[in-house]
Amino acid sequence: MNQLEPQPISPRFWAAAIIIPSIVVLGLIWALMNPQSLMFLNAKEPIDISFQVPGEPVTRSLSQFRGRVLAVTIWSPDCTECLSQIGVLNDLATRFGREGMMSVAVTPADAVGIRTFASLQRMSVMPGHMERGQTEVLPTDRPYTYLIDREGFVRMKFKGFREASKLEGTVQKLLEQ
Repeated sequence: MNQLEPQPISPRFWAAAIIIPSIVVLGLIWALMNPQSLMFLNAKEPIDISFQVPGEPVTRSLSQFRGRVLAVTIWSPDCTECLSQIGVLNDLATRFGREGMMSVAVTPADAVGIRTFASLQRMSVMPGHMERGQTEVLPTDRPYTYLIDREGFVRMKFKGFREASKLEGTVQKLLEQ
């Protein structure tokens, strides 16, 4: 009976055993550090929020803006991060408005609460307050932002603050579709 002698492990095997798991780990680290890459939704998730714009007698709905790319943030008057996110949406709406982008900032606060933020009056963001029943089915984190394609489907959603530079690419993709 011949005994098989152990063969030395090839350097190619060792290289592959080190390089392949390293690439996988680095990819996971990159994805976790760039949550936007994880949040772009391939599924078509519809969303429609009704809201009242202060000073207007009619209730509006996101579905009225089909044909435009929408950036919608749900905010709260006592949230400083929310106001920063609204500033980002204003910047995006100003830069991409001619291409068909619009920003909306809705809150469960009443119209009086919205009017206390005079800066909203000078922005390209449409402010509004939602009916109480709608807030129960939406995320409670503030700010919570949705990027919605021209057909009315959510293509990205995230909680917390994101800089305009982190959203520009997604907005441009949606505008090109």
